[in-house]
Amino acid sequence: MVHVLGDAEAKAVALKTQMDKSENHCEDLESTAEKLNLQKKVGTRRHKWSSGLLHNAKPSSNFSIVKS
Repeated sequence: MVHVLGDAEAKAVALKTQMDKSENHCEDLESTAEKLNLQKKVGTRRHKWSSGLLHNAKPSSNFSIVKS
């Protein structure tokens, strides 16, 4: 009986260790996914901003051209 309890306790410890590792992996994946989403948003905004500059050849109406 004692042997069976020892085996069960060892198995419980091993499962707890696996669970902790799995939780850490999940947290890492969530963090990575969040970073990728933020980078995607920044990249999209940067692309839209630079595209507007590249495709808008004429000066903006907010700026005046100064001739000397």
